[in-house]
Amino acid sequence: MQNKCFVCSIDRYTFDRNTEGFIHHIKNEHNMWQYVNFFVYLNRKNSNDYTGSESYVKSLIDKNDASWFPVNQAMKLTEHLAKQEEAQTTLIATVTGNAMKIADLEKKVEKVLGFTQSHLDMLASIAEENDNNNSTNQSGMVVIGHI
Repeated sequence: MQNKCFVCSIDRYTFDRNTEGFIHHIKNEHNMWQYVNFFVYLNRKNSNDYTGSESYVKSLIDKNDASWFPVNQAMKLTEHLAKQEEAQTTLIATVTGNAMKIADLEKKVEKVLGFTQSHLDMLASIAEENDNNNSTNQSGMVVIGHI
């Protein structure tokens, strides 16, 4: 069983994890027999009939230069990685935005807690005054109130 693409040399695991799978890749995207057929086609075709691309590739083949092969490159994998990077960027932006919102909420909660504490202090002071007034009233002193 083949574990690397003949054309691009990328391993099976990478395609199985990130694309439609290794088998799909070697049958549809980098079918080695299509490359072999293209090589045979160029060798049989009259060089005067080559297109510009065919001339370029044939000149590289004649120099034993395989730079026309997509070594370590696969369009579907590149597309997948670009989408993955875009999703990661979006996720980072979302997390950053949420962190800012949380920090803002923390500030607001601190203000509410401060406000609540000042009100509790005020209520405690009022309760203490009432207690003092009640003890004064119980000691026999007359408190004059509003009628």
